Amino acid sequence: MKEGTGRAYMRIILAISGASGAIYGIRLLQNLADFVYDETEQGALIASGSFKTAGMIIAPCSMKTLAGIANGYADGLLIRAADVCLKEKRPLVLLVRETPLHAVHLENMLKLSRMGVTIMPPVPAFYTRPEGLEEMIAHTAGRVLEQFGLDMPGFTGWGGVLNNRRKPDVQVLPKERAENEKPEIYETGLFVGQREIKAIAIPLGDDLCVAIFGGDVPHLGAVALAVSRKSLAEPGETGSSTSILTLTGHKEDVIVREVSSFLSSKLRKNVAVCCGIHLNNASSEQIAAIISGIEKLKIELLRHYQLKEPMKT
Repeated sequence: MKEGTGRAYMRIILAISGASGAIYGIRLLQNLADFVYDETEQGALIASGSFKTAGMIIAPCSMKTLAGIANGYADGLLIRAADVCLKEKRPLVLLVRETPLHAVHLENMLKLSRMGVTIMPPVPAFYTRPEGLEEMIAHTAGRVLEQFGLDMPGFTGWGGVLNNRRKPDVQVLPKERAENEKPEIYETGLFVGQREIKAIAIPLGDDLCVAIFGGDVPHLGAVALAVSRKSLAEPGETGSSTSILTLTGHKEDVIVREVSSFLSSKLRKNVAVCCGIHLNNASSEQIAAIISGIEKLKIELLRHYQLKEPMKT
């Protein structure tokens, strides 16, 4: 076999014995075969130990072939080539194919295993989440070639529990459909001096997500989630319960609390608001202008998303 990576020519003998599961041998043939011998060709090169090889694979290996190798009964080229690998101490891999197994089968396998033979039943590996028979066959063939330090194109081994979980199919929407189904994004904003403060709102189903940012260094300072509910103080009115996360040293929690609770109670929906506004060396007048501007932005958002339907219960 010639490797595409520039490795030296490697001779590996591949045999298929009379057992079901010949597809394993066929898959390996697609990666290995250069010369073909008939079983009756006892004078073939591979029948001699002086013809150097890297080893031999029998895929599949019938119980008759197994017994012949275990007991040195080389009545054909296949078992003779295996016998040569044994006496020359070269790798020999047997994809034994039988079930259930009786004592003689097991004794022959144990005998050969003690002689250094690799007993490798073609057991399907399900940890790769194979989608069909072809993937299971290819995985077994890849595992066989690994015994000789070879890689099979497309072979995937064990990559850990998380990596071997089959990822869900992801389908990209056609551009036209994606354009039609993308949520409406509403943008508004204002200027404080020369600095722009922007608000971007995105509906998420029945909920609303708002980002307020700007100034010299836009960032994430605080996040609030306001959950719409019936008012506890005023029967028949709508209120909200608000949770806030604030980064250490930031003051935007006041803004996100006010905007999220206001929109949630007025629009009767769950509202998430994140905010990050920074003005270098801001004066008290500029801070007051920002607070006043935020009041205008929340009113603008309310007008855009004003609901007429009653609050959901």
